[in-house]
Amino acid sequence: MISSKPAEHHSLLVTDFDGTMTRHDFYMLAARSLLPPDMPDYWAQYR
Repeated sequence: MISSKPAEHHSLLVTDFDGTMTRHDFYMLAARSLLPPDMPDYWAQYR
């Protein structure tokens, strides 16, 4: 079924949490730039 309404704008976020698509791991880049330096390293504790 084809609609006569204009197409809606949609957004898409692609992440690479395990580093398989990019050289730099997304989580590490986000943590370095967004978390305070004294934040515990929960990811290392989890592993």
